[in-house]
Amino acid sequence: MKRALIIGFGSEIRGDDAFGPQVAYELQDRVHPEVVVETCQGLTPDIALTISEVDIVIFVDCAVGPEPGKINHQLITPSDDKSLSMVHFLSPESLLTWCGSLYGKLPEAHVFTVTGKCYDISNSLTEPVLNAFPQVVEQVLSLLAQNGLPGHKVMSHA
Repeated sequence: MKRALIIGFGSEIRGDDAFGPQVAYELQDRVHPEVVVETCQGLTPDIALTISEVDIVIFVDCAVGPEPGKINHQLITPSDDKSLSMVHFLSPESLLTWCGSLYGKLPEAHVFTVTGKCYDISNSLTEPVLNAFPQVVEQVLSLLAQNGLPGHKVMSHA
């Protein structure tokens, strides 16, 4: 069975930037037990070891752009920058470069982003990002199912 990792990243107190962690929290109880779900404020080099131990990694983040609520899904590859300079935060592509260079492993990697509207101090998502939220959750679950890791059924207690 494939091993998978979901990383939701962003600041949980900066409005729409909390999208990645909030999606990760939603997925926590809905994914196959073999899927590891983590959250962080930013991607740092120490995450490369965890990524090297899985077959598929899925990053979830909020993006800056002109169309709030727009969903983007990309299959990503390592960055062309092979310098491995020490930085505080990395892009998913740079983190893959670290993973390949340090551990000789490159899992299949995807990134899901939604364009945000507001990054002010806040603990809530804006309407366009909230509207995209369930679609991204379902797209991540679908990608996992395509890789042999179907999610759990969520039972309603209503």
